[in-house]
Amino acid sequence: MSNSDYTMLKNSLLFHNAMGGLWTDNSDETYIVLSPDSWEWQGGRKAYIKEPHLKDYLGVRRIVFPPGAKDRNVHGQDGKITLARFPLWHRCKGWRTKSDGKKEPCGAMRRLSPDSKLPLCSIPTCSGSQSHRTSRGSRMTSSTFAPVRFMLACSEGHLDEFPFHWWVHQDEDHNGHELRYLTRNRAGLQGIVIQCVTCSSELDKKERSMSGILSPETFSGKLDCKGARPWLKTNCDCSNEKDLVLVGVQKSSSNLLFPVIRNAIFCPDELLVPPWLNDLLQDPASEPTKLQLIANMLRIMTIELNQALDIIFQGHDRLEEMKQNLPGIQKLLNGDAENNDLFEGNGYAGILQREFSRFLLYPEENRSDDFTVSRPVMTDYGGLVRSTIESVVLIEKLRDTRAYVGFTRIYPWGEEATVNVNELISKCYGSPQEVYGDVVRGEGVFVQFSSAEIEKWIAKPEVDARIGLLDKSKFTEVMRSLNLSEFSEAKAFMLIHSVSHALISALSGLAGYNTASLKERIYVGPSGEGRQMYGLLIYTNSGDSEGSLGGLVRMGRPGRLDELLKAGIEASKWCSSDPLCRRSVPKGAGGGILASCHHCIMLPETTCQCRNDLLDRELVISLDQPKLGFFAD
Repeated sequence: MSNSDYTMLKNSLLFHNAMGGLWTDNSDETYIVLSPDSWEWQGGRKAYIKEPHLKDYLGVRRIVFPPGAKDRNVHGQDGKITLARFPLWHRCKGWRTKSDGKKEPCGAMRRLSPDSKLPLCSIPTCSGSQSHRTSRGSRMTSSTFAPVRFMLACSEGHLDEFPFHWWVHQDEDHNGHELRYLTRNRAGLQGIVIQCVTCSSELDKKERSMSGILSPETFSGKLDCKGARPWLKTNCDCSNEKDLVLVGVQKSSSNLLFPVIRNAIFCPDELLVPPWLNDLLQDPASEPTKLQLIANMLRIMTIELNQALDIIFQGHDRLEEMKQNLPGIQKLLNGDAENNDLFEGNGYAGILQREFSRFLLYPEENRSDDFTVSRPVMTDYGGLVRSTIESVVLIEKLRDTRAYVGFTRIYPWGEEATVNVNELISKCYGSPQEVYGDVVRGEGVFVQFSSAEIEKWIAKPEVDARIGLLDKSKFTEVMRSLNLSEFSEAKAFMLIHSVSHALISALSGLAGYNTASLKERIYVGPSGEGRQMYGLLIYTNSGDSEGSLGGLVRMGRPGRLDELLKAGIEASKWCSSDPLCRRSVPKGAGGGILASCHHCIMLPETTCQCRNDLLDRELVISLDQPKLGFFAD
């Protein structure tokens, strides 16, 4: 179904209300967000985001802009995000009147069809039944049925109705029996009981509490996943291998949906023609593009390039300006700009390498709405910044394209996980042709740390001893998920990540930024140009007033960045949970959290690049071991 009575924030389409996730309306009815193939665009025309490097990495033909979303350079189309009722199991929340006049919760359970309206209760003595309301002279109002909050999920991403009949009887021979959802005066899920009315008598009740459904061992070897994909309205074959995890989930469970998002900061290539002409020739909204039309015409017909322009752009008011750029258009046709890309074919690492290079080398005079940089003179900064940071880049304008690759259930994947993204796209979208995404514009501050200082810090024995506290197998797994091939790179990443969190926390206090409105991006590894990357980008996470007025760029200027860095270091010294926080054992899902908690440098998960893993403020500065911290001196 599609519901025009409600609106959805486009940012939520990448997180908790993403495709495959659940959405609850004001009446507590729950729906699953369907795939873009089911969305409705006005006039049937889709809008596409132009980000070729991200598109090539994902292996898709297009990145779709959601209907109704807006961006100044993407001509969005109005339309609707379509939903479908899920789960189908509902329970009556009315009250039954017993023979002695006392009342009890009804709890009658029904499995509805996806498109049916909420029914009235079929139990005559229930307050939600038609006969009860008619006998009391009341008018039929809203239904007393509400969705049951339990579902069944597997680690391959499938999501199905909870098998209530199987749960009560431990077999599938009683699927037509009448069920009842009851509550008992017990704690937790033990207080929720599913009763088979058909098999129960006055003295012997056939029922079972929902206790244990959240444990994977409960279903292991007893029940197979059916491969349900309600967001695609289809089923598929599930492997049901030994390591498959099949578990009950609640609609509010955090493990119901882990979005997998890949993003890229727009990096301008070498412009062979003016920006307006480049956009006109390579506009992805027109298929084939004008550049492809010119190439086809030159291949088929015996004409010159200027004649092809006369034919295709006949009557265009800037045709003569186009002809002044014939050499550049010819280079575009020859693919010269693409052939000069050093980072093509390097996967997601290539996207990071390209961004790192453009931050440091792109000409400041080339300014656009998508990418504008300035580089303050480093001698204007104080001694603390000059001794640890090699260069500072103020990104006055940037465009961040975020593509929703898919999702996992039960267990998360790291933000930079080295997985087969095309396989995940096929599994979640049903087709690897296109994904949907979003564009956020804002500003940011990029700092390149001193390679000499970082490498000198990495070689310290105190650092090896500190990192040695982590579980080696888990740490190796996290390294792999972040594309870190060397142990030294992992140590540098953990340091820069901890510094990043300290700076973002300090920004909240000094500049009044909400930490959820900022995002980090860490650059560690080979640069693709014969050097190592040790960089950090902090940029605005939303395109509202907090991300477009220059406040973040101002904090990166000489004097202000010195103050910010000092505040971040000072905040890393103490935590209200010390000494427990500072001297804690490794913790967290990836086992990479040492001295870090939500009272000091942990941030909202939408801000952090790797779900608050690989954090240790002792690496920034340590009171117990002065030689351990990067800013020890």
